[in-house]
Amino acid sequence: MSIWSVTGTPAPTVGVREESILEMHNIPLMLAVLAGVLALVCGFVLLCFFMKKRKNKKSTLQIAFLTLLLLTSLVACGQKEESYVKTGETEQQEDNSTIPGDGHATEDDLQRPGSTDALPSPAGPTLTPEQGERTYVVALDAGHGGGYPGAQFDGRVEKEENWKLVQKVQSYLAQNYPNVTVVLTREGDEVLSSDLAEDLRLRVEKAKNAGADVLLSFHFNASEDHSRSGSMVCVSKQENVGEASRRLAGFILEQLSALGLKNNGAYERASTDTVDENGVPVDYYAINRHGASMDLVAVIVESCYMDNETDIPFMSTDSALDALAKASAEGIMDYLESLP
Repeated sequence: MSIWSVTGTPAPTVGVREESILEMHNIPLMLAVLAGVLALVCGFVLLCFFMKKRKNKKSTLQIAFLTLLLLTSLVACGQKEESYVKTGETEQQEDNSTIPGDGHATEDDLQRPGSTDALPSPAGPTLTPEQGERTYVVALDAGHGGGYPGAQFDGRVEKEENWKLVQKVQSYLAQNYPNVTVVLTREGDEVLSSDLAEDLRLRVEKAKNAGADVLLSFHFNASEDHSRSGSMVCVSKQENVGEASRRLAGFILEQLSALGLKNNGAYERASTDTVDENGVPVDYYAINRHGASMDLVAVIVESCYMDNETDIPFMSTDSALDALAKASAEGIMDYLESLP
């Protein structure tokens, strides 16, 4: 909800719930069951009538056989729902209106975040790159800021949580990857412009001008009924950066899911009113759209849901944020080190 509230556009469904899928598929199933019941009743009435009025053994057997067939069909209809299996929980889908995943975590899916492998002490030494080692520039954007607070729940304000996480990601990269230079799009509780559209464009421009290899805008998600959970990454659909965006998202989601967070997959959404020079809709989200226009791989990371009881433990303590920061940073580096 954090991204959608900023754009002023109603949030799309943040997942396809399994019960919703069953409800949609059960409409023809219910009609079939009702028709079967009706036919069964009619067959039974006819059977009784012929047995009483006519002692025709052949007709009675035929009607009995028909009734048996109807009963068999009814049982088969009842088995259809039981054998239905939901697919594509974390797979990329072509439909831009929904996000892969059902938005719910089970106890089997969830592992509670621990404090193991937390960030090094801020007082630890800062390393220098080895001679000949490949160097990278990573741009980190703490979503929202200033007069744009983002999602708010139980005393937490998203723009503040985003800033805390970005600082930890920066610290982890600085202390573990001396060949990485980190650029922040904003410093503290600020925006680059009072105009939202310009602010988002300036953030991407700042990353591009710094020579960034990637730009990651960090957010925390929320839903109206507080039932959604898990991580997702919004990626570009444009050909010049789309494949790279999805690969980066995959590495980050792999690390986040290793913590126990539900993997809701990579999500791309097309604009409804803006097209490129070839008439193809551009990206809906400004970070993705401006990144693609500047040939910069720019993604939006929704780390977890700040209003869901299964996700709150992953961000509610300093050590939990350390774990999130490490997972995000390692995902970034997995992507960068995979580049040819």
